[in-house]
Amino acid sequence: MEKALELAKLTAQPFRLLPSERVTVWAGYRDIRERLLEVVESPRADEVGLYEFVILYGFLGSGKSHALRYLKYLITEKEKAKYRSIVVYIEQLAVAARTDFPALFRATMALLREELPRVGEVVDTFVDDQVEKAWAAQSDDVRRRIRKQDFREQELPSLYSKLSPQFPPLPRLLSAARAGDDGAVAILTRQKPKVDPSKYGLLGFIETQFDTVRCLAAFINLCTTPIEGVPDTPLYKCFYLFIDEVERLREMPTAEVRSINDGFRDLLNACPERFCLLLGATSDVAEIEAWTEDHVRARLTRDPIEIPELEPEQAVEFIKDIMRQYRQPSASVPDAYPFDEDALREISLSAPRRTARELFRRCHTVLQKATLSGRLEANGIITVADVKEFLE
Repeated sequence: MEKALELAKLTAQPFRLLPSERVTVWAGYRDIRERLLEVVESPRADEVGLYEFVILYGFLGSGKSHALRYLKYLITEKEKAKYRSIVVYIEQLAVAARTDFPALFRATMALLREELPRVGEVVDTFVDDQVEKAWAAQSDDVRRRIRKQDFREQELPSLYSKLSPQFPPLPRLLSAARAGDDGAVAILTRQKPKVDPSKYGLLGFIETQFDTVRCLAAFINLCTTPIEGVPDTPLYKCFYLFIDEVERLREMPTAEVRSINDGFRDLLNACPERFCLLLGATSDVAEIEAWTEDHVRARLTRDPIEIPELEPEQAVEFIKDIMRQYRQPSASVPDAYPFDEDALREISLSAPRRTARELFRRCHTVLQKATLSGRLEANGIITVADVKEFLE
């Protein structure tokens, strides 16, 4: 493929049938991009700050996964300082053999593993500050009768409850995770690990629908809420949860569908600010209504956003746009190169569906055959005749 890229004056393969883990390019669909940017900008603490809940849908291969991965790149890399936020991207809803909301909780926390110590540092800073203030307020008699460390231990339950009223054991778990306690991490990320949960103020493992919703909501709110006595908080301006392939709900047992729907509803209720839930689905509006319950759809902040099939001329511009972003800096060639405009139009018109994946598949096939046959090197351009021959 290196020869094809050199002949086409491209720096990398623009016609990927599946999005790579890191998506840095957005092509075409400018109106969709603007709508999605509104979705991810609005819930930030320095903008409107209220939650967003949106469903992104379209045909198979229309670019939903690409869009979600691009938004993750935008938030966590390209404009990291502006957003200063967490993004959890779950590639597919089916995260386990039995996918209910507790399974989604564990998958989410596993992806947050590296963040746990950082949030634990916020917990410890808050506790240290509050303990120092409370200790200083004690009489000399009290300070003679009790060691400061014992006083600290007595204060911890009320401080953890103040810090995380939704789920008081969470701060203890995060503090332990910061201290390198693998047991605390295991409780948050695995089902029934071999560790005593009572060590962390828990009566049992975090496995019920009620507890997993409370714990995840508490983590989100702890990350995104200003904390008394802790500078530079909130730690994050927003918490983004992107879940792809949500159409898998239609294949799941009724109990799992209900668990996930109820989990989404309760999570949104518990995180009314600085939270964004964005779902991607290969579906249509009618199907979305079939696998989302009324109480979930009622919490959508916007109508579902469709990535539609492109019109023929839009498809031509889309292909040119994607190649323009991969063009060798020193190349002085038309935007359609190595195709001519009519060749791109033929690819567009002959496609059974003008989705990103179908257009990429056809462009890739034509470019590959034009290179291997020597036609591109000999003629310097790919024509309509070439497209018709290579796509037969």
